[in-house]
Amino acid sequence: MIVETFFFLFFLFLVALPILGGISLLILSFNSSSRKIAIFLLCMACILLNMGFLLTVPTNGLDLERYFNTIHEMSALPTFRSLINFWQVNLQYERTNLLFTLIEWLVSRTQYFTLLPFITTILCSFFIMYPFLDLSQRYKDKRKIILFFAFISFFLVGYGWMASTSRWGLAVTSAVFVDYIYFVNIKKKRFSFILLLPILFHIGSIVEVILALYAVFIKKTNFLKLILVSIPIWCYLRYSSNQSYSSQLSSTYSVYSQLNTMTNVYSTGVGTLNFNGSVTMIILYCTVLLLVFMVLRDICVNKKSNMEKSPAAIILLFQINCLLILMLVGKSDILNRFVVFPAIFGLLYESINIKKVSIKKWGGFMLSFFGALVYEIIMIKQFQFVFSPVQLLVSNLITIFHSIQVY
Repeated sequence: MIVETFFFLFFLFLVALPILGGISLLILSFNSSSRKIAIFLLCMACILLNMGFLLTVPTNGLDLERYFNTIHEMSALPTFRSLINFWQVNLQYERTNLLFTLIEWLVSRTQYFTLLPFITTILCSFFIMYPFLDLSQRYKDKRKIILFFAFISFFLVGYGWMASTSRWGLAVTSAVFVDYIYFVNIKKKRFSFILLLPILFHIGSIVEVILALYAVFIKKTNFLKLILVSIPIWCYLRYSSNQSYSSQLSSTYSVYSQLNTMTNVYSTGVGTLNFNGSVTMIILYCTVLLLVFMVLRDICVNKKSNMEKSPAAIILLFQINCLLILMLVGKSDILNRFVVFPAIFGLLYESINIKKVSIKKWGGFMLSFFGALVYEIIMIKQFQFVFSPVQLLVSNLITIFHSIQVY
């Protein structure tokens, strides 16, 4: 009777305060002893945590406004065949984003276009949190520190950024997810096709995918092999960045053409950052650099002292993504999308390899946490919602559903 009463009261809590309830479920998922229950709780937490994005209002300058315009055009397409025709003729340089286009079309079947950022952030949240949840099931004695590092990673990706850039958000977070799933759990070459998933969301993730596939088929990497795979990619990035944007627009809508255009546009930056934008990126870069240096130091120390080592796959992913960042230096917006990768895989390494935490190291982790939190707050503040942030936190499900904007 007591257990039944507890679950009933907890259910009422979720209905009355879904966002706060989502945070509670997230914490519970990392403390569940059953893997299936933990995954279920994580899914529910992602859904409830992102309820606020059902009430977002598109503003000038955000990608959401462009996505909503596309969804409005798609709403007139009655069949899947008409979507294919629209995809071939109208989407032009978005034609490679197969899965994202399908999500847009499904959302266009309704009047609630704000389902798009809602769906996007649910998927992105799950993609980022799952690797840490999986580690919490493997290393049950380190659940608290794993949850702490999971929050840092979640904030670094940018909760608001996931919803704003949708395609990029899905591409980046799905790359973290499939890389972890393959290299840590699967490790079989016949399943390496799952590493291609990020490209279906955004072709801009192709360099990361190439490096991941390289790590699959070249098991023993060394400096020379890394140089061999890096040089042609580096040369291509410089070549495409030097091509005139207008000449690429006049070319055919091939995948190669779209890739060239995307690289050209995102190399120089889609827009010029103002002072606030520059400060925001400085905060992100400093936080990532702090974490990377801490991880590099720990990897070197652990090798010398023969301490417990994390799976080699996580170290490999950390090294490969450090290389990715070095290759993208000078590529502006593309670098900004992937700069968090070494930090995320570094935190996965620290999650299971950390033993005693000195005051200095704990201070570094706390500093990175607050740096990531500040970045997250800035990303959220770019949005406008039907309610104020405080009202969102205390809104119940009925209020949220009644306030969804119709377009």
